[in-house]
Amino acid sequence: MKRKRSKDIGAPSGQPVASIPVGKRDRTRAALIEAASQLIAEEGYERLSMDRVATRAGMTKGSIYGNFASKEDLVMATFLATVPRKPPPRVQPGGSLSKQLQSFAEDLIAQAPHTRPMATKLVAFQLYALTHEEMRRRAAKENAAIYARMEDWVRRVLAIDDLPMAPAQFVRLLHVVSNGLLVAHAMAPELIGADVVRATFSALAGDAHACARRGTPSGTGPVALRVKRPMRPRSSKR
Repeated sequence: MKRKRSKDIGAPSGQPVASIPVGKRDRTRAALIEAASQLIAEEGYERLSMDRVATRAGMTKGSIYGNFASKEDLVMATFLATVPRKPPPRVQPGGSLSKQLQSFAEDLIAQAPHTRPMATKLVAFQLYALTHEEMRRRAAKENAAIYARMEDWVRRVLAIDDLPMAPAQFVRLLHVVSNGLLVAHAMAPELIGADVVRATFSALAGDAHACARRGTPSGTGPVALRVKRPMRPRSSKR
């Protein structure tokens, strides 16, 4: 009997988009990734061990090495399980760039109930990658592949003629802004709320009027995109 391949499906807002396990090996891998993910959220990547993952998953250590060659492979799989494999469903082809980016904003706002665990895993992975060069290089390689897929999607869906920069740069900016807002909201939800998220994406679209209507002066605060030119030194001559 021919084995069916996994399908990528959308998950509830704020939850990772993963593949549907269709066989025993898929279910085992999913259980191990989930166990590792729980331990990472509780204690970070540094304290993660294969023994503890096996115990949490209710499996043998051999089951882990039958699916992951090393701790680093399991760490990377855990990280990739948190990466959405499809763009936000709210963002549809057609319409202005402003409306499309506001759809991005609403998708990010919808993730608010899950922000803290998501931010915890993200920051923990970043710290681990920054202190382990091999993992940093692997993460950069994976991000490059993700950017390539997102750039293709941006070219097909967004109003690219209105983009403030090249699509390749824009997808990187979206990544940085989204992750930054995610972590900032988790740290201080009373300061970084839905109004800041909406104003940020309005600014990305160059919608200064929308920022002003929401009470966020364009060109000021964390959403400013203007680059201040350095002042010329005054001449000593009179």
